[in-house]
Amino acid sequence: MQRCCILVGLVSFLCASLASAQAPTAPTLNPPTSSVQGSAPATPPPSSEHAKRLDEILLTWETEAKSMQNVYMHFIAKKKYNNLDGREKYFNGEAKFMHLPANTFGANIRLYEFDPVQRKYKQDQYEQYILTGGFLYTIDPVAKEIIFQTLPQAANRDPAEGPMPFSLFLMRSETIRKRFHLQVIKIDQALTYLEVRPKFQEDMQDFTYARICIMNQGHPQIGKDMPRELYWIEPNKTEVKWDIQQIGRNVGEDKVNRNDFVPPKTPPGWKLQQYQPTGAAKGPAPTGGTPTSRKPM
Repeated sequence: MQRCCILVGLVSFLCASLASAQAPTAPTLNPPTSSVQGSAPATPPPSSEHAKRLDEILLTWETEAKSMQNVYMHFIAKKKYNNLDGREKYFNGEAKFMHLPANTFGANIRLYEFDPVQRKYKQDQYEQYILTGGFLYTIDPVAKEIIFQTLPQAANRDPAEGPMPFSLFLMRSETIRKRFHLQVIKIDQALTYLEVRPKFQEDMQDFTYARICIMNQGHPQIGKDMPRELYWIEPNKTEVKWDIQQIGRNVGEDKVNRNDFVPPKTPPGWKLQQYQPTGAAKGPAPTGGTPTSRKPM
């Protein structure tokens, strides 16, 4: 089983008026081209214009993160399983994020799978991931399993709130640059295309390559320097794309509240078990949802 590439960083970027807004039509974007599906493309050398644009984006993200308490997001997701004959699945997704005590962060993401026969999203077939601060739970209703893992502290990089590649939105610029290779590869009239590549093994367990499409102009529903589309490649070559439909920052408890980030109860007939990566030391089991201690960023 592979850890979820949850986009915790989406918490840093939006204004509260987005809570009920409909996002503009997403651009048509093809996956990065390469000789092998699910492989990261080669990156051209950055220009001075691209380097300046990257500085602007990181400054905006760092500034926005200071006033953020929670985020609610609705998105449409697509997954292409290159390790399973290239089959594709579509999902209707909802994501919630919130600051928790002791410098931790919570996330709750649920993706309902689309049924092409009945032409609707299946409420009983979904993927759900809950980050309680120190533990990540993966809920699989088909297998009737809840799998938890203790989030490790990496000794060779600054910590982030969770194992997700896009926790970079919550970090200081200096920490982002230390942990990830970042480069603007293209700027057109509407969007800036930013590539993200992990530097450390811990992050490579989550993703090998990511691309973020960022708005260039101010928009009442998205805003300047804010992400419009997210795309990444997982270590098993699965390609994932999120088309953001709606985002609200600092929303009310009817949208995001503390109960969204507590450990899930194990239903009768289900199994609760710990995810154990190959060669990893066994971590502590969750006790009442108390997260492990984490250093502030």
